[in-house]
Amino acid sequence: MVRVGLAAPQFDGSAVVDGHLVELSWQQVHEDKTLVLLFDPIDGEAHSPEYLVAVSNAVMRLGGPHAKVAVVWHNDPHGTLAWANRPCAEGGPGALAFPLIPDPHCRIASLYGLRTPSRTPLWGQFLIDPSGIIRQVAVTGFPICTGVDELLRIIQAVSFREEA
Repeated sequence: MVRVGLAAPQFDGSAVVDGHLVELSWQQVHEDKTLVLLFDPIDGEAHSPEYLVAVSNAVMRLGGPHAKVAVVWHNDPHGTLAWANRPCAEGGPGALAFPLIPDPHCRIASLYGLRTPSRTPLWGQFLIDPSGIIRQVAVTGFPICTGVDELLRIIQAVSFREEA
């Protein structure tokens, strides 16, 4: 079971990074930094990119050297790549400042306890410290998620704490 104070489940897999589908190890996702790991349960083609674009813009402004963001979402790798490379004018996100990790069978979501008894994936946010320990968890039913301002506050607070 995933809980605050325990080690975060590790995973390897495909991700869209800088417009390319690549294989990432857990070490590449985490990089021994504070990681905000977001889980977005919306299936790819039905997805509106506004939230992810806002998160990406925030990450580019505030990510800093100590914190990073990765997003796990419910779509297959090639669908994720096609959607991620679609320009904003055509309903895509344009370039994102974080890895977009496809999880079509909810394998990663299951590792983090984000499946209902009916197997529906849930929205989740996990703050994982540089040593791999979960420090904060937020899990909600779709479509409620943390606002970008709150996400920025968390990243700023963690970055400030680690620089001190």
